[in-house]
Amino acid sequence: MIRKTFLIFLCMVCRTFSAEPADIAFKSALDGTEQRYVELMPDGFEVAKTHDVVIALHGHGSDR
Repeated sequence: MIRKTFLIFLCMVCRTFSAEPADIAFKSALDGTEQRYVELMPDGFEVAKTHDVVIALHGHGSDR
C-alpha cells in the first residue's frame, strides 16, 4: 500500500515540472568519492524567491 501511495504521489508531483531533470555530480569532501543527485525545478522557479523542497531518499542498491 505504501509503495502504491508513493507512486501516485510521485506521478502527481512530476506533472508540475516541465523542465528535464539535471543529473548533478560532486566530489565528497569526506572521502573523495563522486556523489550524484538529480535536481528538478518547478515551472516558474525563481532563485530570489523562497521555495519548498522535496527530498526523496533511496534504499540500499539504488542510486540517485
